[in-house]
Amino acid sequence: MKCIVLILILLLFSFQSVISQVPKTKSTLSQNEMFDHYISKSKTQKKTGFILLGVGVTAVLSGAAILTSVGGVSANGVHIQGESAGTFLFAIGSVLTIGSIPILISSGVNKRKATVILGSENVGFIGNPYFNTKYVSIGLTIRI
Repeated sequence: MKCIVLILILLLFSFQSVISQVPKTKSTLSQNEMFDHYISKSKTQKKTGFILLGVGVTAVLSGAAILTSVGGVSANGVHIQGESAGTFLFAIGSVLTIGSIPILISSGVNKRKATVILGSENVGFIGNPYFNTKYVSIGLTIRI
C-alpha cells in the first residue's frame, strides 16, 4: 500500500511539472520583420559564400599553376621557394572552397524560412483578408 501511495505522489508531481511548462515564443518580431531579417541574412550569407568560393577557386588555381611551373627540386637537392608557396595557396584555397559550401546551404535555408513566413500570412485589401472560395471544378455523376 505504501508503494502505491508513493508511486501516485511521484506521478502527481511529475504531471504538475509537465503542465506548468510554458512554451516560449522564438521571437517577438512581426512576420514582416522576420521576413526582412531572414532575407537580409540570406543575402549576406550568399554574398559571403560566393566570395569565399571565388577566392578559394582562385587560390587553388594559382597554387596549382605555381606548382606546375616550379621544377620542384634544384640540382643540389634544395627545395625551391615557389613549391611551398604553391602548396600553401592550394591548401588555403581548398579550405576556403570547402568552407563556402555550408554558408551557401544556410543561405538557402534562411531564404526558405523567409518564404514560408511570407506565405503563412493572410493577404488582404485594407485589413480585410481575402479568401478565395470559388474554385473551378468538374462534376461527374454515374447513375446506377
